[in-house]
Amino acid sequence: MSKINIDKLSLRQLKTKFENNEFAIPEIQRQYVWNKSRVCNLMDSVFKNYPIGIGLVWTAKYSQAINIRPNNKTIIPPFNQRASHADLIIDGQQRLSTLYGVLFGINENPEANSFINFNELFFDCDKAYSTRFLFSKRLTINSEGYIKLTTLLNTPPSILKNKLKLKTWEAKEAEKCYAAFHSYKFYLLNFEGLEYDDVREIFIRINSAGMTVSRADTLFAKASNVELRDHMLNTKRGLKYGYGNITIDALQNTLGLAYGAKKIGNAGFNAFLKKIDANKQNIKDFEKIWKKLHYGYMEAVDFLVNIMKVKQLELLPSQNIYSILSYFFFLNQSRAKPNQIREIKKWFWHTACGDRYSGSAFNRNIPADIKFF
Repeated sequence: MSKINIDKLSLRQLKTKFENNEFAIPEIQRQYVWNKSRVCNLMDSVFKNYPIGIGLVWTAKYSQAINIRPNNKTIIPPFNQRASHADLIIDGQQRLSTLYGVLFGINENPEANSFINFNELFFDCDKAYSTRFLFSKRLTINSEGYIKLTTLLNTPPSILKNKLKLKTWEAKEAEKCYAAFHSYKFYLLNFEGLEYDDVREIFIRINSAGMTVSRADTLFAKASNVELRDHMLNTKRGLKYGYGNITIDALQNTLGLAYGAKKIGNAGFNAFLKKIDANKQNIKDFEKIWKKLHYGYMEAVDFLVNIMKVKQLELLPSQNIYSILSYFFFLNQSRAKPNQIREIKKWFWHTACGDRYSGSAFNRNIPADIKFF
């Protein structure tokens, strides 16, 4: 039986929870994905006292708080491992991460997938403008009419006015912004008394109801015990020649094939999950298989660019071609020999020019190609 409470926090109380390292982000969560526009919209909503939604937090004993995302992969700071319990963010991670970034002036963190420098977010003191929050690299603390939001929120208005030598109209608007943020109430729905598997199911159900959960995110949530998300994103970032923009689905398709799938899609993933969940030995096996997969992903790019002269991902007729080719190099674990190159070239042009991976032919040709490779 779960116990549910709703916490109503001021900005100061929320900041204290951040400073005490009370939050943790579980592996089921994706990385930070917001852009500057969404950050500005969130700030504007708080400024105008609009509702921004409720965060969902699972409070668990530290011994239960398994599969926490590595600290360098998140904007929110490292969880306090000496605490008796952990507050794991199940929903609202993007909002809470953004608020932390703004309050503490966090720079870009590519490992957390954040390319936002929160120190470049400014409040526009001119009330004639409807958009009061903006990112700028050219503005400074001396720019008339603009105040860095991190500084504004962390400095009482009377001190801020003297510190920045603000004009009366600037100080008045800054005080209005400070008051709006510090009087705002942030809501967290807190629950406890459940096991991790239940929480994982809650995460999937909540996201399915509120937004479209991709097949990739669902699989990441279910395979958090092997840190599949981080494995795939690290590999994806390492692909050269612009192939780092390949979809996660394309990588996951090859993963399914490596675990015995005869088709591209959910069947292979279910087989993979069943093996991973079976016992700890299979988790160790995953690391061995992943090394071979990593080689396959890398070598497929090299082959497409240097042998097939497909030097841009956009020129690839179907990303399923990449998935199948990666599977070949996963199996082969070496560069293609001349006779293999000849056969792959035949397959590539036959598939690329014949639309073999589109329409009703897809389900017929994919299994045949898997068997061929």
